[in-house]
Amino acid sequence: MMAKSEETIFNLPQYRGRRVELRKNPTEPEKRFWQAVRGKQVGAKFRRQHGIGHYIVDFYCPEWKLVVELDGDSHFHPEAQTADTERDIYLQRLGLRVLRFTNQEVMQNLEGVLMKVMESNPTPALPLPGEGESSSPCEGGGREGVVQTNQEMAGYLKELGNANS
Repeated sequence: MMAKSEETIFNLPQYRGRRVELRKNPTEPEKRFWQAVRGKQVGAKFRRQHGIGHYIVDFYCPEWKLVVELDGDSHFHPEAQTADTERDIYLQRLGLRVLRFTNQEVMQNLEGVLMKVMESNPTPALPLPGEGESSSPCEGGGREGVVQTNQEMAGYLKELGNANS
């Protein structure tokens, strides 16, 4: 459970300008990751440049209590690593999980990054009774835009790769 009420720690008004600025000027890895997760494409809603306490995280999924950080070169200096550790501890104390990926990982292996994100889903979608290999998919089944299986994810990632080429 979250400490205090969510209103007191999420998107504090004094950081609004910075959040807006960060959303308007994403890095290329942030753009690619956002294109892949926006609109519940991986099964849950993600928010970008979301305020949690005095931090602004790259991506946040409230349903999964998951923070995804994309780290560029500046994160590899000792001072930055110390700050990242403090930030991760703060977020974990709120009951959140933190996944960190390098910009290089996102640019060179987006499929692998997305698979790790999907594997972090604490409650993966289970097939409904009667769903499975032998049943035919029905239209309008409430799964539009949601990738729920590894096979569907692989197909989605292939389409995404073709779209980005």
